[in-house]
Amino acid sequence: MGSAAVMVDMKDLDLCEEHGKAIKFYCEDHSKLCCSTCTFTHRKCDNVDEIKSISLINKPEFQATKHALIKIESEAASFIADCEKSRDELNESIANISDEGDKIKDSIVKLFEEAQQKMFTEINQFKAEVSMQLDKKYTAASQIQEQINQILPMYSAILEHGTFEQKFIFSKKTKEQQNTIETHVDSQRNATVTTNISLSFSRELQALLTMENPIFQMNFDQQCAKIDQSFELQIKLQEEIQKASQQMQMLELEISCLRGQLGEKDQMLTQYKEQLDSQQKNMTLEHQRQRDDLIKQLDHLNSALKHKTSTQPYSWDVQSL
Repeated sequence: MGSAAVMVDMKDLDLCEEHGKAIKFYCEDHSKLCCSTCTFTHRKCDNVDEIKSISLINKPEFQATKHALIKIESEAASFIADCEKSRDELNESIANISDEGDKIKDSIVKLFEEAQQKMFTEINQFKAEVSMQLDKKYTAASQIQEQINQILPMYSAILEHGTFEQKFIFSKKTKEQQNTIETHVDSQRNATVTTNISLSFSRELQALLTMENPIFQMNFDQQCAKIDQSFELQIKLQEEIQKASQQMQMLELEISCLRGQLGEKDQMLTQYKEQLDSQQKNMTLEHQRQRDDLIKQLDHLNSALKHKTSTQPYSWDVQSL
């Protein structure tokens, strides 16, 4: 023996979504569960039965529905697992991208530091060479200055107090020294020393610094987005199909109601036509009777005239007529 049926909490599934009333009927024509208010809309349908009077669903079909729901739930769980896996892969990809960015940045910094170190080495070498040249020039100029400083005091003393012979001899000696000093001065004058340093960058670096497009470009896998869009489109399509189905059901109900109204009007028109036909028939019979009566009266009058004519040919009695 089967266990006794018990009332299960249906979570308001046994209530009409449109009217909030208890579902008591089922319209087979539109495959729709109905409450007492819905039955008024479906009053023209041929197969609207009270649920109590409908045979119970057989167990295999009920079990098949349950198995189908379990299968769908399993697929939903698989979707959830795929989403979690995709989320983990996304986080891992983002972490890898961050690491790659850091590596590129470190490589660029290392390249810049190496170039900077090389630049400082070249600057120090250039500074040492220039400093050496400046030291030589400074030493030569100092020696020239020292020689001149030694000559000038003696030159002034001899010029003021020396004899003619001393002046002549000193003049010749200083002339030779002057030529030597001027030669050193000319050599130092022509030995220019560059002290200005400028920095230039490679064309590749300038192009990198002035490029309009970003140096990083992300490559997104659009497959997931396309799947999501397809899934959303399927959901929207199902919603539109459900809306269209509901609208079709409402249209069918309206058409059924209109057909019922047209049937009632056709019946009224038929009755009215029958009444008109009956009235017309009655009128035709009445006209026929009046016509027959009129013909009889005319025949009677004609007979009377003939009789009068035969008995009194020259006398007319209008009143007798």
